[in-house]
Amino acid sequence: MENRGQHGTLAQISDAEARLPFALLGVDRDHGGEFLNHPLAAYLGQRQKPMLFTHSRPYKKDGAAHVEQRNWTPGRRHFGSERYDNPAVVPLINALCQGPQGQRLNPFLPTQQLPQKRRVGTRLVRVSGPAALAPPPVQPAQRTQLRCDHARLNPFPLAGEVERQQAVIAAQRQLTV
Repeated sequence: MENRGQHGTLAQISDAEARLPFALLGVDRDHGGEFLNHPLAAYLGQRQKPMLFTHSRPYKKDGAAHVEQRNWTPGRRHFGSERYDNPAVVPLINALCQGPQGQRLNPFLPTQQLPQKRRVGTRLVRVSGPAALAPPPVQPAQRTQLRCDHARLNPFPLAGEVERQQAVIAAQRQLTV
């Protein structure tokens, strides 16, 4: 998103929903102001089958503990705040994240939750749970299509394409600075 405005957030949520092979049951938001807006609440509540619009962990200082576990995701790691500051690179970043970057990360790097932390002496030991590979309810035709898509993907050429597109983005940054 170029900014965190209410209409941009609504457009991105609806775009993400259209790309998913399954129906969203709800949106679990964090404390960000981009999610606290009337158009998004109306979009989620005035549907034929309204979606849940919940807060991650209300009344907790770290209220978005599980939503924010992957904060150091490629978008932030590679592009930082330039996602907002440089409008010329936004379409390039979106194309990268929706194309080879998403194709490389989503099927090949499953998310793990952190179900437990325990203290051993002065150290904090994090215990990761199993990879979240259980698929949400997907129609059989969509499941077949996803399996075909996954079978044709190869992470090594995708990594090369990600690097190539990152170089194009870096060159565009230099032109606009």
